[in-house]
Amino acid sequence: MGEIERGEHLVLRRLGLENLDEVMALYQACPTFFLRLTGSAQATVEHVHADISEGPPGFDPERNVFIGLYDTSSDELVGCANVLVGWPEAGHGCFGLLLVSERQQRRGLGREASLLVERFAREQHGVRRMTLGVELVNAPALQFWQAMGYRSTGERFENLVMDRVLECEAFAKLL
Repeated sequence: MGEIERGEHLVLRRLGLENLDEVMALYQACPTFFLRLTGSAQATVEHVHADISEGPPGFDPERNVFIGLYDTSSDELVGCANVLVGWPEAGHGCFGLLLVSERQQRRGLGREASLLVERFAREQHGVRRMTLGVELVNAPALQFWQAMGYRSTGERFENLVMDRVLECEAFAKLL
């Protein structure tokens, strides 16, 4: 699919189910993330399929924008993100995921990706407020999103990740 944003080190492209194998390989390159969240180092094909093609109950799956993060020099898929456009209401967006391959971490790609996704959501979909939920077992993600300017809303909720119920905290940022 075509390019949706370009940064210094990343090109963002929309992905779909036709990219399932490529995304599955990326998820397999992130065993620490899945071990932290699920107790298993491997994501399932069903989980990857759901991330690409679904959203919350009652949400239009066409508004679940699943994005590949490609290295500008090698054109390698180094991460992915998804944003729910218009969730929970018009003018809002929600990061469902931001994942960078473990071997590509600590290079500033997560920071660049989050800013590019925010710009895409703001400029292409009119999103003015982004939200996200962070599983409390994922301390590195809590630190990352706070460093990116997201602030806790005080809301706590449960999220089901590969048959494991995890407590999450909601964060928000005005764009």
